[in-house]
Amino acid sequence: MKNPLSESDFESVREKAYALRHNYFDDMDKHLLNLEASLTKKGLDVIWMKDTASLYDIVGAIVKKLNARRIAFDTEIPFESKYHHIADVIPVEQVENSSDDIDLLVVNADFAVCDSGSMVFLDRKSKHCFNKTKNMVIIVNVDQVIANQQDISFFIALKYLAKDPKMPKDVKVIKNQLQYVFPSHLSFISDQVISQEAMNISVILYLNDIGDIISSDLMRESLYCIQCGQCL
Repeated sequence: MKNPLSESDFESVREKAYALRHNYFDDMDKHLLNLEASLTKKGLDVIWMKDTASLYDIVGAIVKKLNARRIAFDTEIPFESKYHHIADVIPVEQVENSSDDIDLLVVNADFAVCDSGSMVFLDRKSKHCFNKTKNMVIIVNVDQVIANQQDISFFIALKYLAKDPKMPKDVKVIKNQLQYVFPSHLSFISDQVISQEAMNISVILYLNDIGDIISSDLMRESLYCIQCGQCL
C-alpha cells in the first residue's frame, strides 16, 4: 500500500500535524474525559495511571485478581521480568503458534481516538493472539491519543512516512466490546457448537507523568513532535 503522504509537500503535512497535536494537548483533559466516556459506554473498564511504578502495580493486581497463570505482553514497557514469580510469561510468538489459550494479554495500543472510543493496533507482534484470551489489558499512552476519528488515517500515514514499508501490513481496530469464542461443553454432540462471551477488557490511560512535561514551556514543545524522522 502506498503512503498517501509520500508525495505531499512535507511542510504542509508538518504544519497540519503540529496544529492537530497542539489542539489535542491544549485541551487534553477534556479530550481524555471524552475518551473515557466513550470507552465506558462500550462496557470497558478504564483505569488512570500516573507513572510506571503504578502501572506495574495495577497490572500485577489484575494478574492476581484473575488468578492468571499464563500471560503474554506486547508492550513498549518491560513488564516480563516483573511477574515471573506469580505467573508463566509466554512470548507472544509462542502463543501465536500454540493451540493453548492464555489467561491474560497485555498490549499497547498505537493510537486511541477520543470521539469514537476506538483503539488502533499497527503491526503488533500479538496480532494473531487477540482471540486466544478472554482477558486483555490495553495500555493507551495519552500522548498517542487523537481527538477525532477523521484524523486517524493521517496519523497512521505520518507514523510510517519514514519507515519501510511505508504503510502498516496489519491494522486492527477495537471499536466495541470483543467476544471470546470457545468450544461449548456440548461440542461432543456437534463439532459446530461453540459458545461466546464478552471479553474482560481493561483500558489503562497511561499519563507517564505528562503533567510535568506540559507545565514546562521547553519540554512541552517535545509533545508536538510528529516522529516523522525528517530531523535525523
